Amino acid sequence: MTISSARSPTPPHLRTAAPSAARHEFGAGWSVVLVAFVGIAAGLSSTFFYSTGLFMKPIAEEFGWGRGDVGLGPLLTTVLTALLAPLVGRLVDRYGTWNVVLPSMAGLSAGLFLIAFATQGFTSYLLLMGLLALLGAGTTPLPFTRAVVGAFRAHRGLALGLAISGSGVGAALVPMFLTPYILELGWRGGYMILAAVVAAGLVVVLTLVLVARLSVGPSAAAPLAHQPADLSSGRETPLLRDRAFLVLSAIFFLAASAIMTVIIHFVPMLTDAGMTPARAGALAGTIGAAVIVGRIVAGFLLDRVRAEALAAVLFLSVAVAMLLLLIGGADLALAAAIAAGLGVGAEIDLMAYLAARHFPLRRYGAAYGALYAIFLVGASLGPTVTGYLFDFTGDYRLALILCAASLGGATMLLTAIPKPRLAI
Repeated sequence: MTISSARSPTPPHLRTAAPSAARHEFGAGWSVVLVAFVGIAAGLSSTFFYSTGLFMKPIAEEFGWGRGDVGLGPLLTTVLTALLAPLVGRLVDRYGTWNVVLPSMAGLSAGLFLIAFATQGFTSYLLLMGLLALLGAGTTPLPFTRAVVGAFRAHRGLALGLAISGSGVGAALVPMFLTPYILELGWRGGYMILAAVVAAGLVVVLTLVLVARLSVGPSAAAPLAHQPADLSSGRETPLLRDRAFLVLSAIFFLAASAIMTVIIHFVPMLTDAGMTPARAGALAGTIGAAVIVGRIVAGFLLDRVRAEALAAVLFLSVAVAMLLLLIGGADLALAAAIAAGLGVGAEIDLMAYLAARHFPLRRYGAAYGALYAIFLVGASLGPTVTGYLFDFTGDYRLALILCAASLGGATMLLTAIPKPRLAI
């Protein structure tokens, strides 16, 4: 494919690739998408983050803590994962995806087992949550999207959507199937089940990687020559001085803090409204189903429409979901779950896609790692602050209003994203 002219009347990223090109890409890179799908489904961002709301009330009841106190554990895990994300990105750029992913999946499983067996009080709870981040930081979508971005170009959005929908599987299945085990075995038994799920995922990923190596190489990434040309001149701008990076950071910080608040506190919101834990868990599973649909549809659309316009629609849909919860509570929970799931379903796709548009593959791991770090900080601060707001006010009304405002701010910032420097 030739490099597009900077003066082309049609933006390059809106052009649809020929069907033969798409078939060739998926024929050569299907194994990358499949391994990424399974790995993300069993990774930290799926099994752990989407289950934290299920453990909030049982842990608080056993130890006599407030929900804000319980939320400090996932906050610590998320913050440490965020701090490690740029390092993980650089390691993936240098050593390849699978050399980082496989040992980290083993570490994640071990960390979940340790939380179940060794938590005795608040100090051990925080220490083990921190250890979980250190052991499992390489199982986030970061290394998997690096592999997909390297293997796909013409239909990169769809490939990313299919791969990242793996976390939607976790979001759908974890609340639905884990809730009965927590009710029967307690929260410790729930973490043991999660550890076993990750261990099983590791076996599947290891098996699939053998196929992926045969077709796309150890790093599951295409050569750098397949990357679009960088139209900028001179030395590369440091990330902290790069306008595109700064604007994208602000957007995904605001969006993550709002969206993950709904995801994490969805089950407690509904049980506070009188819904049974089993019914609330089933509705939370609806979020996961919407995440799957949202990520695949968003990936398909990213190859055809402007990413900024798609992001605006999705962010506003989550804001509407929050207003539905604020107005109707449990009565409108299903509609809110679908709207929230569609929004969070596309957020990671958008971040990966925009990072690939603004940064060449040689910098993708570092750039996406830094963006993902900021995303995780927002994803941890939002739910934690909401927990303390609940302890202070006794309900979620103020938190929902603040989250809707954050999404409005993120939507406005979309207009400030500069034009990409890459011709694709």
